[in-house]
Amino acid sequence: MTIESFSLFFDAEQRVATRNTKVHHIINFFTFLTEVKKSALTFGVSDLSSFLISTKVLKKDSEAGAAKPLNIEDIILIRNFLKNDYRKLFLFEMVYQYGFEFDDLVQCTEDNYDFDLGVVSWQVQLEFLFQCQDMQRTPLMHSF
Repeated sequence: MTIESFSLFFDAEQRVATRNTKVHHIINFFTFLTEVKKSALTFGVSDLSSFLISTKVLKKDSEAGAAKPLNIEDIILIRNFLKNDYRKLFLFEMVYQYGFEFDDLVQCTEDNYDFDLGVVSWQVQLEFLFQCQDMQRTPLMHSF
């Protein structure tokens, strides 16, 4: 195995941070092989560092991929666009206002939603709900 054979593996990754993580994992693996298992390699482990992307490029890539907050016009536009699709509107509100993630959204069912209070009430999320004081006081959706 030559060091050039790693190029295709590392170049397949589009995200710079993920590429660098892969490079570090491979470096750690081959360091383990050479130092602990005393294996002989056809290349130096330090040569793999040439596949790392500089921190300047890494920072630029992470800034480009960072989430940009929605402005008020965008929020109103999304709400108006979804006003007749209650499920998607509900999902938008849960993700945008309360930061719900996939595991939280999976638990959002009609059985777990109190339409009178406008809150989701299931045992697993009680701690989260107590932290969201606004969520307990005001209904999420007035159109239900």
